[in-house]
Amino acid sequence: MGSILDSRILKKDKVICKISLTKNELQSLKGHLKKVHIFARNLCTKEECIKTRGNKNTTKYLPIPLTLKPKRKNYKRLTYQKIETPKEIFYIYGLKS
Repeated sequence: MGSILDSRILKKDKVICKISLTKNELQSLKGHLKKVHIFARNLCTKEECIKTRGNKNTTKYLPIPLTLKPKRKNYKRLTYQKIETPKEIFYIYGLKS
């Protein structure tokens, strides 16, 4: 995973960050260098179990905790990204509200 080398606060609540990434991490962005969101591994503190269903537990899913579900029931667009590191796998979900 990358790391922040330097940061500088600008006017209008903006911050410039200088980051360090490996070549593979940069390639995994597939050229999408705008609207990049940064998260820290240490912020992943909530635990959830992977649920299994079906014949011989072949269907596996990760439930969205009730505290994160939107109040409206008519959300339709759920996007996700899977990020693999040598030690961990991160699933990042996004709900359009």
